[in-house]
Amino acid sequence: SEQFWSRMRPPQQHPHFMLSPSAYPVQSAHTAFTGHTLVLASGARPSVRAGLPVSAAGRAGVAGMSWTLSAIALAGLLAAALAAVAVAARWRRLQRFARRRQPPSGAVSKDYRAAGVLFYICDASGEVSHILLGVERRKVPLRDMNAGSGTAQRQVLLFPQGKVERVDKNCFDTAMREWIEETEDPAGLASLLQRSADGVGQPLPVDYYENAKMAITFCQVGEDGSTPPVVTSAKKTLQLRPVWVAVAELRHALASPSGSAELSTELGRFPLFPMTRRYLQISGVMKWMSMARPNRR
Repeated sequence: SEQFWSRMRPPQQHPHFMLSPSAYPVQSAHTAFTGHTLVLASGARPSVRAGLPVSAAGRAGVAGMSWTLSAIALAGLLAAALAAVAVAARWRRLQRFARRRQPPSGAVSKDYRAAGVLFYICDASGEVSHILLGVERRKVPLRDMNAGSGTAQRQVLLFPQGKVERVDKNCFDTAMREWIEETEDPAGLASLLQRSADGVGQPLPVDYYENAKMAITFCQVGEDGSTPPVVTSAKKTLQLRPVWVAVAELRHALASPSGSAELSTELGRFPLFPMTRRYLQISGVMKWMSMARPNRR
């Protein structure tokens, strides 16, 4: 302290200090002597030879300075560590976004005849884990089901879809209207399509399936790692009974050479509708679902 150092006198007159340049060898370039006055800078401390008495006040002053500097250094290290953790977390998020497989997209023809929507869920790593399909009774060619010739009514899995009507403003509006009409909108998923249907903000990704003249909207439900919302209904009068299908199930069905391969769902086991199967086997769609086997459109 200033009071302590102001009381110091030359070594030959001071009764309690033996102070000389040789008695306090300098440990730091920031410590210097001016006559018999010891000048400290940047918290440097002199070493004291054994046997030289130092008062309690002197020791307390130096010790207090040491503890203060140690606390400051510790706080700085802690702040640096927290900053490093935040940077690492942000880097992991950027890497995960860079690895994310974006939905396929293509220019929609002005004379599109139908529109559909693929609602999907991503796991914590950003990979597509579930796709929302629906169970519906449709007339299907038995040849596509490896069941002979002719046609027959079958309960099949397909994504929500329908034909365009004059009241529709765009393909998003068509997909939203058909979804509501066929399922009565369980879990309120239609709201995820509303902004694109109204032409507000960035539109959702949309692909165009030329073979069916259909615009197909891709819409993620929730954040990465979200649990699929409940969409099953006790009503048996619905035209389309929605159900979440695990992508792992789709992989097995799409890899099978048989068009009648069934998928396990909460509503039972059903094959894919032939048109839905052909679209999901397109190379861009399979890549989006992390399936390696490519196929032509």
